[in-house]
Amino acid sequence: MNLLRAIIAGLVVLLVLGSGALGQGEAPATATGTPKIVFAQPVHNFGELKPNDEVTHEFAFTNTGDAILEITKVQSTCGCTAVAPSKKLLAPGESSVIKITYHAGRSAGVSEKKILVYSNDPEQAESVLTIRAAIKTDLEFNPSYIRFDNIPVDAAAEASVFFMAKDPDAFKLTDLKADDPFLRCDWRRTDDGRFELKVAFVPEQVTADHRGYLNSTVRAKTNSESFPVIQLPVYIKFQEEFAVVPARLMMYGLKAGTEATRDVIVKSNKGVAFQITAVESSNPFVRAEVVRNGEAANVVKIVIDAKAPAGLCNATVTVRMGARHMAVPVRARIGDAAATPTPIGSAGDR
Repeated sequence: MNLLRAIIAGLVVLLVLGSGALGQGEAPATATGTPKIVFAQPVHNFGELKPNDEVTHEFAFTNTGDAILEITKVQSTCGCTAVAPSKKLLAPGESSVIKITYHAGRSAGVSEKKILVYSNDPEQAESVLTIRAAIKTDLEFNPSYIRFDNIPVDAAAEASVFFMAKDPDAFKLTDLKADDPFLRCDWRRTDDGRFELKVAFVPEQVTADHRGYLNSTVRAKTNSESFPVIQLPVYIKFQEEFAVVPARLMMYGLKAGTEATRDVIVKSNKGVAFQITAVESSNPFVRAEVVRNGEAANVVKIVIDAKAPAGLCNATVTVRMGARHMAVPVRARIGDAAATPTPIGSAGDR
């Protein structure tokens, strides 16, 4: 019996020692080594390009360290697109590439762009790649679009684009036209050797509901190798018939139990007399009253009622001129009647 107990005790001791050894064998190994990113050529020159050319290049790199290299982010600047490597985790000695697509601009000159590569390399967390190109063109023009901004819908307007050809005597432009009848185009050579493309807005030709904006395109063909086809976007924004001053009414430091008023001016941008036909408020504690009407600049009084509770009092006042209307946001802050009043202010008071 004593012999059996001794055998069992020995087995227990062996099991305990074995489990301890096993636990020590399963302990996680301490990470060692450092990743290192090295690019074969961090700068690439595309040489001479034509306007709007699209070219690609692959930047090769290697993990020369002795730990896993991780590419966390690739960021490009305007004018080029960078594609992160298909494999973002590279073992020591492993290589990959980052592909860059560059879109050349339309202006002549030297272009330089940067691409930023972020990794877990402790000595170089941010790597900078550089691409360069020389844009060569036989034709330049400025501006690259036409904008008519804040013009009356019934008033004619003109704008010009100037072209500078490498060989003015040989330069030709044909098939000049606009996509819409409310634009007319003309073309001439100036005394200083440039070419002027004049675009005119013809209000009588506007037939569609423009809703304040119109867009179109002027097109032409040239004998230029750089720009055989010209497409000039045209953006038109019409002036509103009426304006409100101030456009947003801010009333702060008001005192509860006290009526407060401010005036807003509703004017015709054409300088002609008109009638305000109605005024409305979205808040029962905010009233609107027409105090001057039938002129080129009329006056609407905004009233914050004395019964308005303390706190924020917001409303939208709608001023109607027949079928047209203007919205005036009103923002008021009303303090407790027992509090010390502060000066009343209105943003844009005139």
